[in-house]
Parts: sequence; structure tokens; C-alpha cells
Amino acid sequence: MNTVGKIALWITLAATCAAAFLSYQLYGTRERITSKVSNLESQNGKLRGDLRDREEALTTATNQLAQTSNQLVQASSELGTTRQQIEKLTADLTGAQDELASTKTALAERQSALDAMEGRIRGLEGELTQREVTMEEVQAELRRFREEAMASGASLTPIAVEDPGSGPPRGLKGRILIVNDRWSFVVLNVGRQQGVRAGVELMVHRDGQLIGRVKIREADEIVSVADVLSQWRLGEIAEGDQVLY
Repeated sequence: MNTVGKIALWITLAATCAAAFLSYQLYGTRERITSKVSNLESQNGKLRGDLRDREEALTTATNQLAQTSNQLVQASSELGTTRQQIEKLTADLTGAQDELASTKTALAERQSALDAMEGRIRGLEGELTQREVTMEEVQAELRRFREEAMASGASLTPIAVEDPGSGPPRGLKGRILIVNDRWSFVVLNVGRQQGVRAGVELMVHRDGQLIGRVKIREADEIVSVADVLSQWRLGEIAEGDQVLY
């Protein structure tokens, strides 16, 4: 084999070795690249799974947030309604308290008026009892006076008027038969026959001087009972004093 052939053989061997080496290198590189691609695809799948999980979690959180927002709006509305109810109840309570205070005041006033009325009734009852006692005393005095007059044969009747029903005539004269200082009343010797009626006022004179006025309380046929008017009392009224109309 000549030199050229040897060189060509060595070149061929070298090329073959180089090709084999390159094939080995390329195979290893491909395996590494394939492994990396597989790892990347696996990581990518995992990342996509994580992304889906996070998207689902985000969707769930968004739904929960929306639900919570709705609940918050509803709670705010209920809170406003509750506040309105509390304000109304407070106003009603204030009104009820004012009404209760007014009712208590009215009850106190009515109780005071009732107490005053009861006191007045007791006073009227006492006055009625006194008047009953007074009338009993007057009737007893009248009976005694009639008995004494009948026993002495004295006349109790002054000159009668023609029309006694029209009231006492001007210039009617009479006299005081009995004086009761305790109850401030007198008994007169004029009555219905002379036109004397309840409510008639007569002047009391002594020796031509006015000493008082009396007002007829009750009139009998020939005598009458009169109250002494304190505002017209100018002196002590006594039995025998003259009364004029």
C-alpha cells in the first residue's frame, strides 16, 4: 500500500472515529435534551395544575366575597331597620313616660280635689248637723214661745195685709221675739200671713237707729226665723228690737 493509500485509510478511520464520537456526543445531548424537555413538560403540567387550583380558589374566594358583600348589605339594611325600630320604641317610651307623668299629675290633682271634696262634704255634714240642731232649737223656742203667749193671752199677730201672697208690704213692722247668739239667728213675730217669705231681708232698729239686718230663712204662718247678716251688724241685737221692711 502506498503512502497515499495509507493516508486515505487513516483519514477514513479518523473520520469514522470522529463520526462515531460525534454520534455518541449527539446521542447524549439528545437524551439530556429529551430529559430536560420531559422535566419541563412535567413542571409545566404541574404549574398548569397549580394555576387551575389557584383559579378555582380565586373563583371560590370571589364567590364568597360576593356572598359576604350581599350579607353585609343585608346586615346593613337590617341594622338600619333595627335603628329605626329602636328610635320608634324610644319615642314611644318617651311618649309613654310623658303620658304616665301627666296621668300621675292628673291623678294627684284628682286625689287632691277628691280630698278637698271629702273635706267639704265632712264640713257640710257638720254644718247640716249644726243646722239640724239649730232647727230643733228654733222649733223648741217656737213651741215655748207659743205656750208662753197662749198662757199669757198675748197676741202674736200684727195687723195683717190684704194680699200676703205678693210679699211683705213696704212699711211692714214687727219685733224680735227670740235671739240666739250662738247660731246668729232670731225669731220674728211676722210670718207668711204678713207676706214674709224665705230670702226677704228686714232692717233691725232700736230707738230709731239702724243696728243691723236679718234675712228670713224660714217662715211660719205667724212667726219666722231669720239669720243675722254679719256684714250689716252695727250693734248687739236684742229681744224686743223692731224690724222694718
